[in-house]
Amino acid sequence: PTPPCPEELAERSAFLEGIKYALKKKNFILALLMFFFVFGVFNTFFTLIEPILRDLSGNSVDATQVGIIGVIILGIGIVGSLVLSMISDRDKQHRRLPYMIIFNIIGCIGFALFLVMKGFGGMAVAAALYGFFIVGGAPLTLTFAAESCYPTSEGTSEGLLMFMGNVAGVVFLGAAGLFGTNQRLLMMAMIIVTVLYIALMFVAKEVKLEKSES
Repeated sequence: PTPPCPEELAERSAFLEGIKYALKKKNFILALLMFFFVFGVFNTFFTLIEPILRDLSGNSVDATQVGIIGVIILGIGIVGSLVLSMISDRDKQHRRLPYMIIFNIIGCIGFALFLVMKGFGGMAVAAALYGFFIVGGAPLTLTFAAESCYPTSEGTSEGLLMFMGNVAGVVFLGAAGLFGTNQRLLMMAMIIVTVLYIALMFVAKEVKLEKSES
């Protein structure tokens, strides 16, 4: 019913008003918690990736191979962010949640594979799944958050989410010290947090279907 308009004429809230409005929206609060969990895990895993993977593999992977696995996660994640976003955008009903849930479940399975894969090849497969579906799926969460708090600007919503993710990195890294040298237990804890991250998606409501509901 509303005709499209030039981007500069689209309704947008002022910065402070946008923040206040966004923090009143249930879906946006859930998105903040999602980013808190997923980026907390990602930052912790990437910071401690060498001791974690060497311990999980029984020292069958060396430092060079661990570095390659890290590159796989980031490189495949970039490809995933393009592919998964295009898949979601092709949905005629403009849905986000079904894709977020499916993609991240697959990514979580890949993340859990690090516990059972011993050699470099198996861990490379786990890295590809984790990178493509969880790291690559992050833009969908950003889009979901921006759509859930419109007319708050995308810059404001994205800034809040990234801030929450950075805070999570500090909190999670501090908490990782509680596990000492038990890297397997730390990895299991991060997998549990990833499952909680996915569980939040089941609590959220589809933005396009909820209209003006909070």
